[in-house]
Amino acid sequence: MGIGKSIEKEVRKQGIKITAFAARINCTRNNVYDIFKRKSVNTELLNTIAAVLNVAPSFFSGAKEYKTAQPVKVIEDTPVGYETAAQLELQKKLIAYMEGEKKVSEEKIRKLEETVKVLEEKIKRLSSRKK
Repeated sequence: MGIGKSIEKEVRKQGIKITAFAARINCTRNNVYDIFKRKSVNTELLNTIAAVLNVAPSFFSGAKEYKTAQPVKVIEDTPVGYETAAQLELQKKLIAYMEGEKKVSEEKIRKLEETVKVLEEKIKRLSSRKK
């Protein structure tokens, strides 16, 4: 099985919608389907996909001992819980992505709250007209 099929299998297993997955890896829905057909994926894209799916990049190699992103050992000069500087960098990117998602969500909430206020005012005006 090619790496694309492995990625597709994990995306579907986790119940992630293709459009949501595409947004998380910063590409189009059509590009995701193209990725699913590939026999290989560049390292940067693979790291992004692994971070989004919360698995180690080696997960897609089929190696049974690497089925989760949980590090095995700690190397000097890296924070506890990270095996390599690359894993740490990947987690930093994931945190930055999540912070961006949080800001987008907060903005959506703010706009929805504004909409609710406007609608409440309209309801209040309409109710006062009926009396």
